Amino acid sequence: MEYELKNIDKDVIQDYLRANYDLSFAQVEFRPVGSGSWAYDLITQEKERYIVKIFKKNDPINEETFTTLADLNGKEVFSTLDLIRLRNSSYVGEIKDHKALVYKFIKGDVVASTKIDPLLARQIGNLLGRLHVIKLPEHLHGEIYTESFSQFLPDAHKVIQTLVSFNFHKEEATLGLLELYQKNKDTIDLLLKSTPDKNNPLRKRNLVPTHGDAHVWNILRTDGGLRFIDWEGFGFALPERDLMHYSSTKRVDFKFVLEGYREVVPDYEPDLDALAYYENEWMLQEIADYGNAILFSEIDDNSKVQALEELAAYFR
Repeated sequence: MEYELKNIDKDVIQDYLRANYDLSFAQVEFRPVGSGSWAYDLITQEKERYIVKIFKKNDPINEETFTTLADLNGKEVFSTLDLIRLRNSSYVGEIKDHKALVYKFIKGDVVASTKIDPLLARQIGNLLGRLHVIKLPEHLHGEIYTESFSQFLPDAHKVIQTLVSFNFHKEEATLGLLELYQKNKDTIDLLLKSTPDKNNPLRKRNLVPTHGDAHVWNILRTDGGLRFIDWEGFGFALPERDLMHYSSTKRVDFKFVLEGYREVVPDYEPDLDALAYYENEWMLQEIADYGNAILFSEIDDNSKVQALEELAAYFR
């Protein structure tokens, strides 16, 4: 949701970098990609390229998550991010109350910009499989994201309860959101009830390391093979959390993704209930994110209308 993001002054960023990193950056340029964070290209005097990524204030950016990713990078034939430590040895810093990371620029082409043929689909499946079989220390459960089967449920409930419980000024976006809910009430109400109960078999399955946002816009084709970017959602979950992005799209043949996945996890069979759960969770996330932007944020009216249009597209 690009309308939520406002550029931070480059002088503020340069002051932050000078104060916290042992690197001298000659250029800082806004990088207009993505919608959940800011990104700036950083170029040193020696022409080396880095990225500084700055997150929205409420994003759950966790130091332990990125320490784990840094430790994992290059191990077990897997690459994450080449993260740069601050002078205080941590990876996550703050710029004007926003969490921030600096990492080396990854040269490559976004997979979404190319035709995804069977070979590429198998490579994506293989990449997912190699991530899912990595063994991480048990103590990380709970310290980094760990599946609770209710991640976006409270925020989505809050949006719907607010909509149906209060009288609003006649703002176009708010009235439009209420109309969208009324038209899709049965579907949305089912989503709000989709969390597995305590006896559901999904809760008894082993959790694996997952990317959390593993769609084709977050995979690069590099000289060293496929690499994920945008690791903020990394954590323990069922493998279907990542595979859902390929079972529910016509752009990629899931059969070939599974073939590549089984090169690493030979006996894997997709759990249809888990895939359905994560598809539902994705919709709850959109309701929560867009609904909060429309009802509770300070963005302008035009931006709220844009948010409503983007949310409505999911129900067409």
